[in-house]
Amino acid sequence: MRTTNNLGLKKPEGTDIVDIADLNGNMDTLDSAVKSLQDQTAASVPLTQKGAANGVATLDASAKLPAGQLPGTAVQATTADITYYVRTDGNDGNNGLANTAAGAFRTIGKAISMIPPVVNHSITINVAAGTYNENLGMGGISGSGVISFNPSINDLSQSCNIQSFDISGCSVKVSVKGFNALTAARTAFTAISCTNAEFLYCSASASTTQYHGLVSTSSKVYCYTCSFSNKYVGIYGGQNSEVFAWSCVGSGNAVGIMGAEAGSVVLNGNALTGTIPTASQNGGSVSSYGVLNPWGDNTTGSRPFVSASHTSQQTISSANSWLRVICGAESNDNLGNYDTSTGLFTCPTAGMYLVNAAAEVSNAVTGDELKLAVGSDAAVLLNVDHQRPGSSGYQQLSGSAIIVASANAKLAMWVTSSRGGTTTNPDGYYTYMQVIKIA
Repeated sequence: MRTTNNLGLKKPEGTDIVDIADLNGNMDTLDSAVKSLQDQTAASVPLTQKGAANGVATLDASAKLPAGQLPGTAVQATTADITYYVRTDGNDGNNGLANTAAGAFRTIGKAISMIPPVVNHSITINVAAGTYNENLGMGGISGSGVISFNPSINDLSQSCNIQSFDISGCSVKVSVKGFNALTAARTAFTAISCTNAEFLYCSASASTTQYHGLVSTSSKVYCYTCSFSNKYVGIYGGQNSEVFAWSCVGSGNAVGIMGAEAGSVVLNGNALTGTIPTASQNGGSVSSYGVLNPWGDNTTGSRPFVSASHTSQQTISSANSWLRVICGAESNDNLGNYDTSTGLFTCPTAGMYLVNAAAEVSNAVTGDELKLAVGSDAAVLLNVDHQRPGSSGYQQLSGSAIIVASANAKLAMWVTSSRGGTTTNPDGYYTYMQVIKIA
């Protein structure tokens, strides 16, 4: 006796005896199969509901989903003002809407994650005193509203601690108040491509020779009563930034305030201090009340100016160590500000000084990394040239920088090589230093 291919129904042949049990078995198998199909049909979406909400989309003649049946893609945005709370005894499983342990978030990062990409209202994040071991970041938010981070303080009491805070790509106003950044492994506060960022009563004092207190890049930043100490640069305004620093303080920085790459920093009231109080490079500027003060009578006789040349060969003692280049002969020194025994120029008054530096090494080796810099009597501050010679022998380095210095600040020329034993060329035609006060 044969059977069907799919359901295995029995098919008696001409010589087989027909057994009623076989017929009944076939009927039972068919009954089960038909019932299964009925159940599936009942569970499917009716044709009238295809393309409707919670239904199944129909396809057009080209087997594509019609545009009218695509799901909505509305941009998430605020619909009203909102306030979130963060406390050290909170929980990120809470909704953040109540200033209680059972209602507040535990981390500031959780509160930031609740901010939609479009803010047309006021979002306030109230942060209770305490330490939040977080490197905070927020970016890509637009709108006409305001985002405010508000620890309940209006001073530099440093009662609300974080690691760092970075803001990027925000066209909405962002106000950061009262945070003390603990990190020494990165810049404390950063604003990148922001239309309106403000930092109020923020501080950072962990010692670092590499990172800064506040960095603004391509942003407009208002900085009020902040304190940045022991940084490479206290406040840095770069790449077309506009920074207004009002009554900001700090000490122990290599550079107090710097404007670079067409960025400007305008000071009002107190200012940060550093080995170099203020500096500018590559078209940047630092000024008071938005105006660069002219130097004075514009006469060469009373303007500090020196031109000194190198006369005695010096040797870089070890790889990547910096050598202060001493120029032992002067062709000009109007006011006697340069010391030929130490290679130091002493700024007689506060102002802007243009430094031209040139140094030639006499025994460069192919692939050496050579750098020329301008600095103080004890530290390198601004690199002005960087070369990797393609052949061995003499290699020239030259560059210039504008330094905004305080009275009695020291200026010097420095050179380094990736190879110890590199020597300077004592020919004053190729190795020299010039300094003039320009404003």
